[in-house]
Amino acid sequence: MAMQNAQASTKFWSLLYIKRMDKNIQTNIEHTLATQDQQIQDLSDMVNAQWKEIDRLKQRLTKTTHKIQMLEESMDTEDTLASERPPHY
Repeated sequence: MAMQNAQASTKFWSLLYIKRMDKNIQTNIEHTLATQDQQIQDLSDMVNAQWKEIDRLKQRLTKTTHKIQMLEESMDTEDTLASERPPHY
């Protein structure tokens, strides 16, 4: 009978230990998930900000390219006019 009580007691403490371990594991998993959720949100915010910056830079590049093309065209027009002038000018 004492042997059965000792085995029952050992089994009880083993189950209690496993239950506490399971609770600790669950707590750790929940903490990890919460941390990862925040990290994912932070990364998403960063990517969103980067896309906005890329769009802004694309617009700026398009405007700059257009201005350069206009300057090149005006220079071509000036070169054409200069080459059409009579030599005595």
